This record gives sequence, structure tokens and C-alpha cells, in this order.
Amino acid sequence: MQDKPIFHLNLSLRACLARVTLNGFQLLAVDARAPISVAPPVNQLLVGKGNVLGIQALPTITRKGMSSPLDIDITGSVSAYKAGDIVAPDEAGDVVLSIDVQKALAGQVPAIPLQLSFEFDNEGPAFPELLREAEPIEDPEPLLAYATRLRDLFAASDVVGLVKEFAPKIRDFGQAYYETEARMRDDFVEFVQGKLLPGPMDLAFGATDILPVSMCEGRIWELMRKPKRPLLQTVPDKDGSQLQIPVYVAKVDGALRVVR
Repeated sequence: MQDKPIFHLNLSLRACLARVTLNGFQLLAVDARAPISVAPPVNQLLVGKGNVLGIQALPTITRKGMSSPLDIDITGSVSAYKAGDIVAPDEAGDVVLSIDVQKALAGQVPAIPLQLSFEFDNEGPAFPELLREAEPIEDPEPLLAYATRLRDLFAASDVVGLVKEFAPKIRDFGQAYYETEARMRDDFVEFVQGKLLPGPMDLAFGATDILPVSMCEGRIWELMRKPKRPLLQTVPDKDGSQLQIPVYVAKVDGALRVVR
């Protein structure tokens, strides 16, 4: 195993609509009409013992027409790398989990949707207190108010207030990727002050425009704008490009905070 491992989920997907979760947190939602490959880092979503990777897949329309459940092809791995390593399907790193959906379903009549789960353990970063043990949020109303609070902090250019709200995310990403909390906080402040606020920010939304999306059995909620747009993003530039910052919230010491 690598010293200070950085874990990536390496997946190649073909002929499917797929949703992939790690410990209940949605990592991917893709339409693989043509073959695609992804390799996101996942240290911030690990729990140490008994990580659960969930895959849900449906047929989709390909160049040859509607695929069948037997056409669905998802392969890959969860692998550990060291900082600076090449991350690619043919650069597997230290594999802790091999993934082959067709092999896992061999001899079975595939159901629609296909639903599989794979378990693995990891050394290094682990966040079970958040992903498995945090208090579930059952009432979405406080989430709407919290989303408008974040909007108002950006509208006021209140960087100190934003650092406070994003503090759990800043702390955990530092732990996940072997950086100091101070370094991660400085990077966050630089991004907000240097990129987002000069954007300018697109903050034309109210509580009725907000879409909370539950993850991890209600422990974590993604805050979006209806129908499915990022909550916090800049106004499009002349080329149509936008910057955004994802917002996943949970209860931390009894209060809502941004955690991922």
C-alpha cells in the first residue's frame, strides 16, 4: 500500500444509464451511450472498514438502438495511488476493489434496474462519523433557510462568514489529502476572493427555487437549484463558462454546515 494513499474510483462504462454511490454519497450519474471512463478521487468519502460502493444501472439508447440489460458493461477498480501518479485504466495503482458488473451477474437473470454493491476496506483517511453516524435531517425546511444564508453571505462578500460555514469541509479535505487545515482554508479564501466573488455570482434565487437532495440516508443533503442546477455559481462569461462550488450540508455539533 502507498504511503499517504490517494484512492480513486476508476470506472469504464458502456451502454447504460448509471448512478454510482460510495457509502451512500452520490459520486456519478452518467449516460454512457458511448463508452466513457472516469477516475474521481474518493478519499473524502471513505470510512475505513466496510466501504460500500453501490451501482444502479439501466439500459440506454446507443448508436445501435436501445441497449439490453445484457449489454450493460461497467468495469474498473478502487485503487490507491501516491501523489503525482498517473491515474488511468491501464495504470491501476494498488487495487483494493475490482469491479466487473457482467462478471458479478454471470448466471443470473438481470433485473431492471441492475443494482449491485461491492465492499472494501481502506487504510488512511476515514470519515465514519459523518457518513455513517451523523444525525439524519428529516425536515427539509431548515435546509432552504440555510441555502439562503449562504446566498446572503456571498451577496455580502462575507468571506469570514463563508469560512465558518465551510469549515467542516475545509478540515476534512485537509485530512483526506494530507494538507494542513490552514493551507486548505487559504486555498478556499483565494478561490472565493479571486474567482467566485469577482465572477460575479449568480444569486438570483429564493427559498422556493431550492432543491434539497438526500444522500447517506438523510445524513447529508446536496443543495441545488430547481430543476437541477448548482446552488452557488458565477454568471456565465462571454464564452458561457461558469465557476461553481458544490454544496453538501449536514448537522455538525447540532448546526447545519457545509461538509463536502
